[in-house]
Amino acid sequence: MSAPLSEDKLRKHLTKLGLPRAGIEYVVGAAATRPARLVGNGAKKNMPGEMPSLKPASLGDLRAHWRLQFESISVEFPFAVLASADPNVLMMLDQPTSVPLTIVDKNGRKRRIKYTADYLTVTRTDVRVIEVKSADGIAALCASHPSNWTNDGPIPRYLPAEQAYADLGVAFQVVVAESLSWHRVQNILFQRSLPALDGPIDLSAVQRRTAMFIQKNGPCSISDVVRALELPDATNVLRVIGTSGVHVDIDNASLSDPHSKIICASNGEALSVGSALATIQKEASTSHSVSLEQICDPKHLARFGYRIGVVTGNAYHWDGMKEASPRTMQRWKAKYKRDGLEGIRPRFHKCGPQEANIGRWHDELLQKHIKKYKGSTKYSSRRQAHIRYAKLLARLSRESNVTACPVGYSTYCSRWAARKHSTEDGYNQGGTRQASAVAPHADVDTQVPIATRPFQVAHIDHCLAPSWSDWKLTGQQGKPWLTTLIDAKTGEALGRAIRFENPSFDTDALALRDCVRRHGRLPSLIVSDGGTDFRSAMFQAMLAELSVTWVRRSYGNPRSGQPVERPFLTFAQTVCRGRDGFAPDIANLRSISRKKDPANGPKRIFESLLRDTDRLLFAVMPRLKGADGSPSALEERSEFEDLYGLQGVPAKLDLRFLVATSRPLGSKGTTEPSGAIRMDESRYYSTKLHGHSVSLRSISLRRDPEDATVLYFCLGGAWHVAKARAAMHNRGRSDEQVSLDATGKRPMTKEERKARIDALHDFASSSPTTPSVPATVTQPAGTSPQVSRARHAVTWAAVESIPTIDASRSIWRRSGRPGA
Repeated sequence: MSAPLSEDKLRKHLTKLGLPRAGIEYVVGAAATRPARLVGNGAKKNMPGEMPSLKPASLGDLRAHWRLQFESISVEFPFAVLASADPNVLMMLDQPTSVPLTIVDKNGRKRRIKYTADYLTVTRTDVRVIEVKSADGIAALCASHPSNWTNDGPIPRYLPAEQAYADLGVAFQVVVAESLSWHRVQNILFQRSLPALDGPIDLSAVQRRTAMFIQKNGPCSISDVVRALELPDATNVLRVIGTSGVHVDIDNASLSDPHSKIICASNGEALSVGSALATIQKEASTSHSVSLEQICDPKHLARFGYRIGVVTGNAYHWDGMKEASPRTMQRWKAKYKRDGLEGIRPRFHKCGPQEANIGRWHDELLQKHIKKYKGSTKYSSRRQAHIRYAKLLARLSRESNVTACPVGYSTYCSRWAARKHSTEDGYNQGGTRQASAVAPHADVDTQVPIATRPFQVAHIDHCLAPSWSDWKLTGQQGKPWLTTLIDAKTGEALGRAIRFENPSFDTDALALRDCVRRHGRLPSLIVSDGGTDFRSAMFQAMLAELSVTWVRRSYGNPRSGQPVERPFLTFAQTVCRGRDGFAPDIANLRSISRKKDPANGPKRIFESLLRDTDRLLFAVMPRLKGADGSPSALEERSEFEDLYGLQGVPAKLDLRFLVATSRPLGSKGTTEPSGAIRMDESRYYSTKLHGHSVSLRSISLRRDPEDATVLYFCLGGAWHVAKARAAMHNRGRSDEQVSLDATGKRPMTKEERKARIDALHDFASSSPTTPSVPATVTQPAGTSPQVSRARHAVTWAAVESIPTIDASRSIWRRSGRPGA
């Protein structure tokens, strides 16, 4: 991690680089202020997020606040990782201060806009503003705004931004995302995740032995080196890669694969091996195709083999085959003699019905008509749309004096079905949600594998359990919410939380705490959807404090949440289905009788649901073999960790972690000089508050989500703990049971608090020696006499059950105990 930069050091460095005064003030101002904008409102296919930065992202020495935003995990994120690994970069800012630009719009008119770049980097030699774009995005901008964007030279250019930053003495550069190696990005992140060394270790011996082994045995895999040198793991081998005698092409090879032979003795050999990697994946690209003129259709292979047998004199027959005539055989032999196998290759794909032979204008009219009616909110039937199409075609034919026959209904339906996955039609009919539901799958070759090892990426999400449950300990009933943290590489459940309350920051914090209790670490990157709890500032601040990267799933690609959605389906089918309280998805709830409603039937015991859920997530699913016989999630993670060590972000349940995963409280009032904090009719005590009377807002109170008897407060530049008296009863109890007890409790509502206060006031205003209700009763405002009498009846019933006290003799009369 780089050293922090102060404002004085930054000004001196910028002056040394020769920046004008305006440029110095711009860079310093950008470093001293927050980012000009928050990402997350861009294209719906993007996956934006935040990541911890190894380079100073602001002035000062608060390294925990060094965070970088990125608008896409496949565009801006790779550049941010590569720039943070560059030793020449001294400071890196995201979304620097906006600058005014004069652009030319689509209509050729000049406009003034505010432009915000992606990053600003301060290096040892210059200051550079970076705009990262995909190749498709640059091509679209060059086509729509040719006066602003050009792509004639070796790199694209954004002319207005170049001019604006040139006046500040700052260079402007457009970076194409496809020019950044994703393998290099993953390898840098992988090497960065290696366990930290406890002290200085001499790696020269490992380097020398590794180089000698590779010189003798040629390209080797990491597992080969570990096994041959009898090393405990591969961490030291990864540390010596890139030094003299040990070379790997990290732009094409994956260091997280221990069995690929990628380690070479020379750099040239490593580049040669890297260029030959994944030949099948390169050739078998989804953008490539082979016509049936070049290779035979599989269903005609038998006929092709028969023709080959005829021309070579080894013809064979099978039942039901129609033997060719002698004339046909002579023709095959002549074609084989002239053209070889290409002459006798079957071309039956040219037979059969062909596409309708219609004119170009007719075809365009048909496409526009289907687009109009399939994207309409009036939901016209296809038969009606076809009739209107035929009438429209007839009218246009008369006006244009041409002859055109409408296509048949079956052809019209085929064209209609061809737009099944049209996102535009879905958006016009049902908005963003329907457009996402019918969106076509993306090309696999254009996607980036964001998870290449365990504990690198995890998905978090919530699921409303389809099971009506009854928690008899607390009296809560309903469908509980299940929150899971699923590893994207292995599919293993890392943590969970089950609560009856709606998902919130507390639920997310409990899932992270459960992960730390089970594994002692957190995943390096967490992917979530756009829920309100995940988009909250508290959740993002919590991940920032824990040095975890956050990525939001793109709402335009809901299938990206598959790693966490599939366990939810397994949970519903195995834990909930067939048990008491199971609530299946019913299309029309109004058609269900009251006695058949699962909410009115027997309910599942919550403790049983919790026990079965934990058994499924942490005992059964991690040990299940893959459907293709692949290792289980637990075996895959264990093998990887034995070789490379523990991955993820180390964490432990210390005070710093507990404070970071606790909800901030907005409170009023002051502390008591005796050392107490009053919250919700309870007092929390701390010796750090003796003699202090400070505002509760100034000490940043936080409540522990698992133990309601614990508060955290900040005083004197440090965090402290305040506990209620009830915390004494939690000693010797497990964290899980304390958490369950806290989950079952909830704060009183305003109505319940008012009823409680009224009951106490009624008891205080009544005479304990008079068993009847007084003749004159002060009736609370807004309370009917019937309700008042009912309340006093309940109060006096409670009074009569209390043993009376003889103040003169100080004995309990009903207890029968002897007097003093």
